[in-house]
Amino acid sequence: MRESRTFLICPKCKNPKSLYTNGAAWWCDCDWVGEKSAVDTREFQVETLTLTAIDWHIIDELVYDFYGHSDDKFKLPHFEMVPHGEWCNDSSHRFNVEPKVGRYAKKDAEKFRKDGKPRNLCNADVMNILCEDGWLAPGEYIVEVCW
Repeated sequence: MRESRTFLICPKCKNPKSLYTNGAAWWCDCDWVGEKSAVDTREFQVETLTLTAIDWHIIDELVYDFYGHSDDKFKLPHFEMVPHGEWCNDSSHRFNVEPKVGRYAKKDAEKFRKDGKPRNLCNADVMNILCEDGWLAPGEYIVEVCW
C-alpha cells in the first residue's frame, strides 16, 4: 500500500526523528529551539510491505529432512544456510521468494533435490526451490540469524 508521509526535519542536525513541540515552540535533541517556520517539511512516498520472519535453522531443517544429508553415521547436513552465505551472528537477510528457480540454476536445482548438496546455488536459489516444492509460501522473507 502506497501512501504519503510528511517528515519534519530539524534545520540544524537534519534528523527527521528528533523534533518535539509543545504547540508554541519546537525543539530538537541537538539543542536547536525555534519556530515551526524554520523546520524543513518533506513529503515522501512510502510503501508498507508484509514480511515473513523465519529463523535460519528452520531452512536448514527443511533441507536436511527433505533433500538429504550425508550417509555416514553422523548424518551431517550437506547444506547449512549461515556458512553457505558467509553470514555472521545477529544479522538479518531479506529474500524475495518465488516458486521458480533461475534458468542458470535449473540443473543444480535438480541435483539439489536428489542429494541436498547446494553446488553453485546461492541461499536465494535454495529458498526458491523450497517455495517451488511447496515448503515455503511465496513472498518477502527476513531470515534472522542469532545463536
